[in-house]
Amino acid sequence: MEQDFVKAHEHPSKNRYPDHLPYVEFMPCLKPIEREGSYINASFIDGYKHHRAYIATQAPLQSTVGDMWRMMWEVKSKVMVLLCAFEEDGHEACHPFWPQNEGDTAKYGRVTVTLQSEILMGNFASRTLLLKGDQVVGQEGEGRVVTQFHIDWPEHSQPVSTASVLELLDVVTKAQMNSGTRPITVLCNDGVGRTGTFICLHSQLERLKTEGVVDFFQAVKYARIHRAGLVQNAEQYAYGHEVLADFVHSYDNYANFKELV
Repeated sequence: MEQDFVKAHEHPSKNRYPDHLPYVEFMPCLKPIEREGSYINASFIDGYKHHRAYIATQAPLQSTVGDMWRMMWEVKSKVMVLLCAFEEDGHEACHPFWPQNEGDTAKYGRVTVTLQSEILMGNFASRTLLLKGDQVVGQEGEGRVVTQFHIDWPEHSQPVSTASVLELLDVVTKAQMNSGTRPITVLCNDGVGRTGTFICLHSQLERLKTEGVVDFFQAVKYARIHRAGLVQNAEQYAYGHEVLADFVHSYDNYANFKELV
């Protein structure tokens, strides 16, 4: 299936890596606003149950933080999963894009963000963020709550345990159930490796609970139709299988799974 990439030279300041670009067909174009472009390095990904169930995107640069929040606002995404640290291997992997202290508020482009709460849940954090758009993108006084889950998944290795990732997948699913069918926004430094692994795991767990079967290979193959290079290397591919196997082999989860199917 042939796809058209957005050309890297057209938006050099908006791409963290020139070789990780969205396909035009699946890019969530920003709404036209005078003197502001519609481009964002992000891609809609279909899920097991829903069309455009996810948005895979690079962690924002300083120049794209406002664009990322405008995308979140426009598609009404209410759940976000961040899979990287601010700095990795001595280089920026993600520019900070929310206030770091509870109760603080900061404006990013056309969206104001308030950190309402932050809770540590084992190996990951859960944050509640209140978004308010300006008069151009929103209605006066309109606020939306986004739940952000953040795990430090090392770029060149795996998380502490499969159990921590399974717990993260579970709380993300529950949060999404409470927020409707709007896309889950998933991001890492390039929006490809860790992001793709998480998305394929999430979709395959939904399939496993519904059909009693799983096919991580086909999940990756299908996801790559929407964004090139998702699940970047053999280690991430193997880790995806490991997480799914541990879910099935876990006694409690397996018992629940048997009841579901």
